[in-house]
Amino acid sequence: MDITSGAAVCALLFNDYDISQRVAAGTHQREGFNKSKCEKGEHMETTLSSTTVDRPLRVLDLCCSPGLKLCAIADLIQSCPGSSVTGVDISESRMNVTKKVVKKYHIDMTSSGRHEENVKATQDVSILLYCMDGTTFGTKPLDDLAFHSTVANEHARTAGKRKRMNKSARARERKRLRQLSSHERMSAEKEYSEPSKNPSRDGCLFVNMFDRVLVDAECSTDGALRHMQQRRQKQQNTAKKTGSNSNVVTDPARLAELVDLQKRLIASGFRLLKPGGILVYSTCSLSIEQNENIVSWFLNCAPDACLVPVSFSTNNSASSLETKDCQIFSEGSIAGTCRFVPKLKGTELGPLVGASGFFLAKLMKKGGVREK
Repeated sequence: MDITSGAAVCALLFNDYDISQRVAAGTHQREGFNKSKCEKGEHMETTLSSTTVDRPLRVLDLCCSPGLKLCAIADLIQSCPGSSVTGVDISESRMNVTKKVVKKYHIDMTSSGRHEENVKATQDVSILLYCMDGTTFGTKPLDDLAFHSTVANEHARTAGKRKRMNKSARARERKRLRQLSSHERMSAEKEYSEPSKNPSRDGCLFVNMFDRVLVDAECSTDGALRHMQQRRQKQQNTAKKTGSNSNVVTDPARLAELVDLQKRLIASGFRLLKPGGILVYSTCSLSIEQNENIVSWFLNCAPDACLVPVSFSTNNSASSLETKDCQIFSEGSIAGTCRFVPKLKGTELGPLVGASGFFLAKLMKKGGVREK
């Protein structure tokens, strides 16, 4: 996971990069800065910045593959007893990759490369993985629970040196997953038994709502320069064979499909967010259509949504993070959103910086009460 993905996780869980917090602390200067209702704390919950939250947090990673951000979130909320991270992905193959990553990093002490006490600490955070459509997750019964860390830990304790499950072990795992999935569904049904308490606009919600939601949406990946180089190489190879000469990286029809998907994903994530909760929308695209336009569209559609301005600048400037040889961070065309500028070569900040372009925006659902 590079620094841009880490920025999305930090914006989701912490308020250290909120411009209102940095202005108050004197670490950020911005002319004409006025606090919005979100920033004034009229609705905003406490985040994990300066004080430890003494209650469980429910976090949703709506497009979780390959699972690196999900594992990072699990690490960072260890201080919140009884917390859980739920990952969702529609692709079975991508979900299988995510399960392997979570098992190696979160379950198996021999492959995680961490000390035993640290692994045990993260095991106190439950990880649930659903192979379902993120655009409709929570509006249908949760019948596709693909992984639960409780079940994985139970198997790890009893399996000994045996790595693979036999037929009976797989059957026990499926049964246990069904039990836990049923428990989650019944918990939501009990919570939202009265229509007046059900927060879903369509009157039906099969999962408890979340304190934090990360929507790292599927995109054209045009900000990931390594992917773009590989894609262009494939196009050139195809052109040699077919005699065609197309310079189109993402055709208009595919772009329209992506924009529609991104709108449905951000709307789905916000539907599952508690009042006062935080949602971070991000992509590895440089396209305004897939970034600022999506955020602007959603803010116009959702009157209970507001933007929380953030900045990752370290030089008391709202516009950019400068080094001797490059600009890494810039503000998006919507004030308070963030863009990371891609760089082909490493910078003095290290090889993790500038690997890909990235966009993120932090939103909050109005209606919560700020905790003191």
